[in-house]
Amino acid sequence: GGKDIYELIAEMNGFVGRDEGINIYFHPIGDMKFPNLVIDKSIEWENQLLLDCPDQGHFYEGILI
Repeated sequence: GGKDIYELIAEMNGFVGRDEGINIYFHPIGDMKFPNLVIDKSIEWENQLLLDCPDQGHFYEGILI
């Protein structure tokens, strides 16, 4: 959708902009909402903080990270 994960987090919580999303991600307070990133659309949404990926930004052929 043309936005990164921090922009999506901000939008889900009623804010606009990447900076707000970064702040929510690293300093969640109250009942903040976080996206689930899944391929299977039958999986129900669960509100849980995203896990950091040690291979962030790197993609390897034949491996879904």
